[in-house]
Amino acid sequence: MYPTRRNVGDIAGEDMRRLLSWALEGGQPGSVRRGTWLPALDIFETEDAITVLVDLPGVKSEDLDVSVEEGVLVIRGMRQSSAGQDANYHRIERPVGEFQRSVQLPRKIEADKITANIDDGVLTVRIPAPQPPKARKIAVRTGSEQLTTEES
Repeated sequence: MYPTRRNVGDIAGEDMRRLLSWALEGGQPGSVRRGTWLPALDIFETEDAITVLVDLPGVKSEDLDVSVEEGVLVIRGMRQSSAGQDANYHRIERPVGEFQRSVQLPRKIEADKITANIDDGVLTVRIPAPQPPKARKIAVRTGSEQLTTEES
């Protein structure tokens, strides 16, 4: 009788999940589900804006904090457990707890023009491209003309 063998793909998949879980959890199994977690995000740029999309199903807008700190977009928040602390869970696959994602912005931005909207579990942060300075005509005076107080 031959020993039972599992499919190599199954073994590799289990090992990879275990390794990734260990790396993300800082070597402490189970902490991703109970503590910090990393929501998936996409970043893309168009001519007029940088857009960041973050998957946050089950996260309420009041549990989110979006800010720009020294050229870095910081998204912090918390996803609460659906059933509460007293529930007898049979399986937990959706992480809960605090999360934070930081994104280095590729160029100068105007922080006061950034918008954030959460809809259907997706946070959309839109960072408008800075507008180039507008050309303006500057009057040329002769050396004997004085500036008035309104012009200075």
